[in-house]
Amino acid sequence: MDAPQPRLEKALVAAVLAIGVILRLGFAFAADRHSLVTVVTDDAFYYVQTARHIVAGHGSTFDGIHPTNGYHPLWMAVNLPIAALVADPVGMVRAVLAVSVACSLLTAMLLYAVVRRMCRHWLVPLLAVILYTLNARAVVGSLNGLETSLSTLLFTALLAFTVAEAHAAERPGPLRDAALGLLLGLLFLARTDNVFFAAAFFLAGVALVGEGARLRRAAIAAAVAAALAVPWVLWSWVEFGSPVQVSGLSIPYVHHELYRLEGHSAGEFVWRSARRFLGFLYEGLRGEIGYARPFTAAGLLLSAAIFARRWRTCSAAARRIALVLLGLLAASVAHIFVHTAIRWYPRPWYFDAMMVLLPAVFGIALGVFDPGAAFERLVRARRPAANPWNALTRTLLGLALAAAVAATAAASVRALRRGDWPWAREMVDAADWLRDNTAEGDVAAAFNAGIFATFSGRPVVNLDGAINNAAYTALRRKRLMEFMRQASVKLYVDFQPAMSDHFAPFFGDLAARVPMPVVHEIDRPDVRWGDSHIQIRRLEWPPAQGDP
Repeated sequence: MDAPQPRLEKALVAAVLAIGVILRLGFAFAADRHSLVTVVTDDAFYYVQTARHIVAGHGSTFDGIHPTNGYHPLWMAVNLPIAALVADPVGMVRAVLAVSVACSLLTAMLLYAVVRRMCRHWLVPLLAVILYTLNARAVVGSLNGLETSLSTLLFTALLAFTVAEAHAAERPGPLRDAALGLLLGLLFLARTDNVFFAAAFFLAGVALVGEGARLRRAAIAAAVAAALAVPWVLWSWVEFGSPVQVSGLSIPYVHHELYRLEGHSAGEFVWRSARRFLGFLYEGLRGEIGYARPFTAAGLLLSAAIFARRWRTCSAAARRIALVLLGLLAASVAHIFVHTAIRWYPRPWYFDAMMVLLPAVFGIALGVFDPGAAFERLVRARRPAANPWNALTRTLLGLALAAAVAATAAASVRALRRGDWPWAREMVDAADWLRDNTAEGDVAAAFNAGIFATFSGRPVVNLDGAINNAAYTALRRKRLMEFMRQASVKLYVDFQPAMSDHFAPFFGDLAARVPMPVVHEIDRPDVRWGDSHIQIRRLEWPPAQGDP
């Protein structure tokens, strides 16, 4: 089948990209607060509130009381100028989402360029763009308000850089070495758990140059990457005693400790870790990356079969790229292992890079197979002379593409309407209650504190340690109630299970002596979390020892 004219091919890609952008921006700017928070995760508001404190001169703090390193630095750097320019929290969130949409658009364009370079047939790169741009999981993930889209853009930029290096006829110079280091450092700062992907890209980048240039490339790339990454790591280590953000330590600690307190043995701990890892590989990837399990498994097997079958006949560049993709898949498995088997806390936005990697693997494998040439040979064998059969094929293919775009776009619209966190609507209601019924300096506390703090205008102390290093210390000491007292917390706000059940072992002895009457309860009949609603409780602190 003949390829369309270049203008038509570009128009088809542009149409898919435009639909993806319209879907994302339409939601970002049309949704009200209660709809936004069902897609924009509570953690995103940690960035919003911390950035506002930083630009106000309060330092790196979420609540204005406790310093923290519980964020990824590059995304915080994006939030800072927005916080300086946009005072309204909803306006700031929309501006942050606009940056995320721009990152997603650039990611799709880079993905198209990567696959198009490896595949002569126009249909394959177009399908790769559809798979990523209109994937409902990717659409929702690009609007979560977190670093997801920026991290994925840098991952895709490194993939494009590596593919270009595999095709390079000349030995790259020092500037290319520095560019590799720059991208690696930015990838790490975008999400520090990208270290596995950074390592894979670094090894690939060194291996792709000639032997005489490898030592130079390794030294220059490592030096540039370290110049970007090391200051952040050292600051975290000096200020907070760990090179890892508190957001990467606190929740896993809680899950591990609760399991240990149930009386499980070390062997049971290991077995649970293994089950979480294997279960995620089988079931979790379907939900986290948006592709049906049979599609993912069949695509990977087909890609492996194509590379194995065509290994001797495909170009040297294709073989090099296949090895790079294999390394990135291995890095993905290590990435999954850490979040499932070690941290026990996989979140949807941890795996967005795989929504780019899988279409790239499938597309490049099909490029090696060259389905266009195979189809053309089949057509010529069946229809030696030009005839209307080709026109009919084009028509059917066009209808199939239109149906695929319509179906995936419709699935994305449904996912945006449904949202990942419908119960967050109650969190907005609770924030409004705090704003209307408390004084400006009154301190509240919550385990999920982002929405409460952003929309109430009150200091809200984060209790699970995700954005509060001092809270993490209190959790480990099992003195969370004493920590709340020291922070002068007056109101305790959260869903009831988090309040009295899940975190109960971490409150300490003081909890039994502090009455917590409910002063207000949010009761939206259409949403609930853990079969409960949000309660607002007043903490009635007993006199401290030595008080009159």
